[in-house]
Amino acid sequence: TTTSANKQLTLSTKDIINRASSKTGFTGLGLYDQINAAAGSDGVDTITVQNDIIYLTSNTIDSIQVEDGNHGLDLFVVKDTVNNFADLPLAAPGQYFINVKGQGESKWDDYWVQWIPDNDSSEWYGPGVWQECAKPYEQEQLFETSMPIKVVRDAAGDFDSSIETGWGKREAGDVDTNPAPSFVGSTINGIGSYQNRLYMLTEENVVMSRAFDQLQFFAESVAAPSDDDPVDSASSDNQVTDLTHAVIFNKDFVAFSNSAQFVHDGTVTVTPSTFGVSTSSKFNATPALAPVVAGRSILFPDISSSGYVSVWEYRLDTISGDPVAENTTKHLPRYIDATPYKMFSDTSAGLAVIHADDALWIMQYYDKDGKRSQMAWHKWTHATYGDTNHKLYAAGILAGKLYLLVQYDTDEVYLESMELDNIESTENSDFEIFLDGIYSDQVATGSWTVNTIDYNCRVPIRHDLDNTVLVQGTDCDNPGFAITAYGDDGSYYYMNQTSTTGYIIQGLSYKSSGELTNPYVRDSQGRPFLLHTVIDQVTFNLVQSSYIDVIIEHAAADDYTHTFDGQVVGSYQYNLGSVTLQDIEEIVPVRDVRQLATIKFESEHHLGFNITSMSWLCRMAARGRRSQ
Repeated sequence: TTTSANKQLTLSTKDIINRASSKTGFTGLGLYDQINAAAGSDGVDTITVQNDIIYLTSNTIDSIQVEDGNHGLDLFVVKDTVNNFADLPLAAPGQYFINVKGQGESKWDDYWVQWIPDNDSSEWYGPGVWQECAKPYEQEQLFETSMPIKVVRDAAGDFDSSIETGWGKREAGDVDTNPAPSFVGSTINGIGSYQNRLYMLTEENVVMSRAFDQLQFFAESVAAPSDDDPVDSASSDNQVTDLTHAVIFNKDFVAFSNSAQFVHDGTVTVTPSTFGVSTSSKFNATPALAPVVAGRSILFPDISSSGYVSVWEYRLDTISGDPVAENTTKHLPRYIDATPYKMFSDTSAGLAVIHADDALWIMQYYDKDGKRSQMAWHKWTHATYGDTNHKLYAAGILAGKLYLLVQYDTDEVYLESMELDNIESTENSDFEIFLDGIYSDQVATGSWTVNTIDYNCRVPIRHDLDNTVLVQGTDCDNPGFAITAYGDDGSYYYMNQTSTTGYIIQGLSYKSSGELTNPYVRDSQGRPFLLHTVIDQVTFNLVQSSYIDVIIEHAAADDYTHTFDGQVVGSYQYNLGSVTLQDIEEIVPVRDVRQLATIKFESEHHLGFNITSMSWLCRMAARGRRSQ
C-alpha cells in the first residue's frame, strides 16, 4: 500500500477461526467486502487478491489496522516495515521494498529487501525471492570523474589513460548502515594495493576496498557482515594527522603523515574488525615526496625550514623489533639544497635517488649480513652542453637501467638511458665507453680530402657539437683509443686511423667529479675529535681505471693537481701502444690541516675510472702529544 494522507482503514476477522485461502474465502470472511466498501470513502485505488494475500494501493490511507481470532497469527498487514525476516509476505509485486528492523531501537542493524520474481516474471504473485538491497533512492555510486583514472600498458608498450567506469555502488543498506567511503568529498592523498585490496589515504583515514574486488568500497550486505567487507579506519594518534603516503614493508602496512608513522601488522589479515593503523614512531617527513623501500629499510625525506633536504632511514631493530630512524645526511646537513620532485630506489644497484630540480642526488650503499657496511652521497648533473632550455623532467630505474626524460634547446624531449653497472663492455667495443648519447656505427668507405689530408672511411655524424668524441671499437686498429685526426662535411666524419671494417663509438664527453668529506676521529664516547689534525696523504684504490685528476685545494697555499693517466712504467698491465686499464693504489700527498684542505677528483676521459675505496694517513695533536 502507498499512502500520504492521515486516514485509517480497519479490517477484522476476529470471530472467524478458519483461515481464508482464496478470493472466495476472503469474500466469505468479509474482508473483500470491507475493502470494497472503503474504496469510495477511504480512497482505496486498487485491490488485487491472490490466494491468501490481498494487495491494495491508496494515496489517502495512512494506516491499516487488522485483527483476527488467532492472536494475530492469521491476519497481519505489511506496508514498508517488518520486525524480522520471518514476517515478510510470501510474495509481492516485483521490486517491492521493505525495511527489516533489527534488534532494539538502534537503526544500525536495520536492512532493506526487495522482491525479485523468478525469470523476470510479470506476475507479481509467483516464484521469487526476497533479496537484500539498498534503501530506495539511496543506491549511491561513486562519481567516476572525481575518482583516480586508469592507466593501462598495451602489448605495444604504449600507455592509455581513461576514466574508470566500473566503480561499485551501494547495493545494500543506506547512508547510515552502509555509508560512502570517507574519501568522498575529500582529497585522495595516496593509493596502492595491499592484501588484494585497493587502498586510498584521505585525511586521517585508510580506506580499503572489498577483498578481491578492488573497485567496490561499499559492503555487500548489511544483514550478514563479512570479513571481505571494505575497511575505513582512522589513525590512532591523539593529534590531527593527514596521511599522505603508505608503503608495504616487511609485510607490514606503514602509513606516513608529516610528523608520524603508523603500522598495521602484516601477519594479521585485513578485515573490518582487525585492521588498524597504530602510531609506531614520530619522525618528521615531508608530504611532498613518497617514501621508498630500500632493502631492509624505508627511506623518507624531510625538508628543513631553511630548505635543505635530509633523508631518514626507517627500519626495525633486529633485537627488539622497535622502529628506529637514522639521518643518512647528518654529516652533510647542507648538501641537498634543491626542490625534490621524486624519490626512488634500486636495491640491486644499491642506490636511492632523489630527483631535485635538474639533478639527481644519489645515496649509494652496500649491505652485508644484514648490516650497513658502506654508504656515500653524490650528485649527478645532466650535461647541458650550453642549452638554455635544458630540463630534466623525470627519472626512474627499471631492470638495471636509469631512464631520463630530458628536453634540450630544440624543444624536443628525449628518453635517455644509462646502465647502472659496468659488468659488460659497450656494444661493439672491447671496453666500457663512458660517453653521453652514445652511438655505435660500422665504418663505410668514403673518400674526402681537406688541407691535403686524404681520408678513406666515414661514419654518419650523430652529434653536431664540439665535444663529440670518436673512439675506435671492435675490429679497429687500436680499440679503445680516441681518434684525434678527422674531418667532416656536415653529414659524415671522415678518418683514416682505423680499418674500413671496424666500428666507431661516438658520443659526447662529460665530467665525472666528486669532493671528499675529510676524515675525523671519534673518542671512546663517540664524540668527534676536531683539534689540530694534519692530513699527510690520501690513497685511492683504483680498479680498471685509465685517467683521473685529484685536486688538492689549500686555503693558505697554492692548489695542487695530481694526475693518474694509466701509464705506469714497469706495470705488467701497461703495454705501450694499447689501452691500459690499471688496478693500482694511487697515493696523493696532501700535507695540510684537515680544515684547510679540500680534496676533489674529476675526469672527462672516455674510459673512466673506478674507485673501490680510499684511505687516509693523518697526524693528530692530542693533549700536547703527537700521534699517528
